[in-house]
Amino acid sequence: MARAGAGGRGHRQGAGLYHYAGGYNATAEADWFLAQIGDYVGRAVLVLDWESNQNAAWGNGGWVLQFVQRIHDRTRVWPLVYVQASAIRQIPQQVWDTCGLWVAQYASMSPTGYQSNPWLLGAYGEAMRQYTSTGRLPGYSGNLDLNVFRGERWQWTRTRRATARNDRPPRCRRPLLAVRRRRRRTRAGSASWCSPATA
Repeated sequence: MARAGAGGRGHRQGAGLYHYAGGYNATAEADWFLAQIGDYVGRAVLVLDWESNQNAAWGNGGWVLQFVQRIHDRTRVWPLVYVQASAIRQIPQQVWDTCGLWVAQYASMSPTGYQSNPWLLGAYGEAMRQYTSTGRLPGYSGNLDLNVFRGERWQWTRTRRATARNDRPPRCRRPLLAVRRRRRRTRAGSASWCSPATA
């Protein structure tokens, strides 16, 4: 139904946990996600991973809205929403107004290293950009999803904490490196990302 993971607990790196949408009952999936992550709420950025594979609600922006609203109702935290650029129109305006977007869009599938200003960075007003799934960094021999968080450490921290109902996510300006380790797609996988400025 979903997957959740964490990185950075006990370390000086930003941590995030994400739920891969199964597209069944949005409220039940949000509740299941929160049950899995326990006391990470407020200490890690929460993310809805909105992709087409094994997602019965693909194309239904109302499902996304219901999921993020349930997370916020229970935690007072607005999650980020991960989505590919070609599907960004599926995300309702109300979600855009309250949740930061983490947009995946690649200039090519060629292996690449860290880029502080990848192709079309900020074109969608996104909080975070995934710019490759074939990333290469020293010390790791496999493919990495490489990302740039467009903000400062305080903005990352604010994104993971409870907010008032009408607070908007922080506006991101300066890119920070973020790495999402490639994992096999399973129902109980994991993900993590970090910034060298905070490591």
